[in-house]
Amino acid sequence: MDEEIANIQPQELLDNDHYLRDAIGYLEQNVFKHETDVNNPHNVTHAQTGPEGATSGTDTAKDKHISDADYKRWEDHLDNKSNPHAVTAAQVGAPTTSAFQSHVNNKSNPHAVTAAQVGAAPNPHGNDHHTQNFMPQAGGTFSGNVTIGRNATLRKVIQSSGSTVSIVDLEGRIHFAVYNDLAEFLPSIERVEPGDVVVWDEGGVRACDRNSHTGVIGVVSDTFGPILGGNPSWSVEETMKSGEFAPVALAGRVWVKAVGPIERFDLLESSEIKGHARRSSENKRGVVIGKALESLPEGETKRICMLVMPG
Repeated sequence: MDEEIANIQPQELLDNDHYLRDAIGYLEQNVFKHETDVNNPHNVTHAQTGPEGATSGTDTAKDKHISDADYKRWEDHLDNKSNPHAVTAAQVGAPTTSAFQSHVNNKSNPHAVTAAQVGAAPNPHGNDHHTQNFMPQAGGTFSGNVTIGRNATLRKVIQSSGSTVSIVDLEGRIHFAVYNDLAEFLPSIERVEPGDVVVWDEGGVRACDRNSHTGVIGVVSDTFGPILGGNPSWSVEETMKSGEFAPVALAGRVWVKAVGPIERFDLLESSEIKGHARRSSENKRGVVIGKALESLPEGETKRICMLVMPG
């Protein structure tokens, strides 16, 4: 072996040296290229390396074995606020819409808020007077008695400007504003109109159509204040609309259908014109319904003011 080496010529040694140098350089280049290859030349899988998710930047993503496309999808998923996994309220312990609305509609103080927390005055009487229901401005219902204080009045707004009239004054007197008469709901056997002179006929009233009728009852009113009778289950408006009752004036002033001639202060009775009054010619007892407070020319028919004076 030593002999063989000794017989190598200088040129051969030089060629071998060049060959080795080239081989080493080529190997270094390939090693460097392999080291800098980030495209997973060995096809390593996630399962083999157990990679973690990248946190920021595509370089870090590649270092963590996540592709640019996968990283973009991951970022898009993080920014998705529309519940992409369809998580339910029950899964995260959140209230449902119906439960929330039920809570909003709960007026029984579900949070046990105290008077002190909302700045309400304490109860000075030491009893339950301040725990009773109150009447809201839009209306409501009381059960039990309602007492108006000694120095209080009950008033009603009658105009859009805010003008008011007294209903109950300081002395306890009751006022009925512009209303003129006291009336009673009487059964009606036919539908009658305000101002009609009516007579009693077989259990109810109807419009009169005869002169000096002794069965005359009075005049149908539309200006009454207090009203008696009717159906206790109906309101005044319902009773009026039913047509089963007629509000007949018992006292005060009422507007009556009349036919002239009539002079002021004439006594009035029924006429043959249906529902109309005329000047009483005989002044017989039982036929007079009232006294005219204004005149009416001969032949003219209209409603005039009359003071109720049954006679």
